[in-house]
Amino acid sequence: MAIKPHVAFWPLLLLLIIAPTLCAQVEEPDTQAPEDKAIKIKMPQACFLSVIDGKLVADSKLKGARLVDQTVEVEGLGGSSMLTLKPEFLRFENTHAVSDGIETLRIENRNDVVRIERSGREATVYYRESSGGFGAFGNDGVRMSVYGQDGTMLHSLTANDFQSLKREHRAEVYQYLGPILRLLRTDGVIGADPRKARQVLMARGQSREVEPQVKKLVMQLDADSFKDRENALRKLQDMGPDALAIVEKLNRKLLSPQQQTEIEALISDIKLASLEELDRLRKDPDFLVECLYCEDSAIRTAALNRLSSLHAPLNGIDPRSDPLPQAAAIEELRSKLVAPPATRPAN
Repeated sequence: MAIKPHVAFWPLLLLLIIAPTLCAQVEEPDTQAPEDKAIKIKMPQACFLSVIDGKLVADSKLKGARLVDQTVEVEGLGGSSMLTLKPEFLRFENTHAVSDGIETLRIENRNDVVRIERSGREATVYYRESSGGFGAFGNDGVRMSVYGQDGTMLHSLTANDFQSLKREHRAEVYQYLGPILRLLRTDGVIGADPRKARQVLMARGQSREVEPQVKKLVMQLDADSFKDRENALRKLQDMGPDALAIVEKLNRKLLSPQQQTEIEALISDIKLASLEELDRLRKDPDFLVECLYCEDSAIRTAALNRLSSLHAPLNGIDPRSDPLPQAAAIEELRSKLVAPPATRPAN
């Protein structure tokens, strides 16, 4: 039976119309769904640690803002990271390569129970703390366990809370938990305040030599260029108490509103302690030992020199090297210089 030409025409026309669409679907690459792509965030948005009422708390700046369960790219942190945020639940994981292996970090906060696991080149650390009374297994307080490369337990430490653990086992906390606290920029836990440390330890200039420099920089605070104003403010901040002593004596009425605003910010940033307090801290062994944990090697060197002038036994501490692995030696030095806190007699 012959097919009429006008009957065969319509199927062929339909095929010509849909063919490009079918080809495009076949050739289209298997792209990653938008929700599966790694989002770029800063470290505090992924996870941060803080000490509240003596307890170590894990949180995220994104908590409550959105639900997350995907890979993330954290600014300044290498390797691969995964973040999960749900009501009453946070988990952050990171895996990255090091010179001789792989390091992993996992931080979790579920129903106010914080768990931290870190597997590194030298040890594996497990930390658990309940922030709201009894934890999931009927345990309150904090426990930290440390295992060596061969799986042998090196430390099993317990305390009422993080602050108590740090006070009773400072060397172990700094050495094994310190890298995590430093990575997450946990303020006020390890080392002295670097701004105060610089004011205490850095050499002071003579007023007659510093005053012309300070007044010149104050004039630059009124510059048209934001960059020039920013550079002047930073130089004044670096001068610390030397600049503060002169700036506080200036007649503010003769300054522009811009200069007055910048100077108020400068004073607020620099005036961390009175001159009498700074002088006291220069002779305080406990504060000087805390300075040995600062990230700035110049601060560590100045603190060690100051301790040496106080005839402290330095135990081979190297201020040029990372202080956290030297925590045992630093805490041994502290024990020789600082009397333990008096304990109250039992009733």
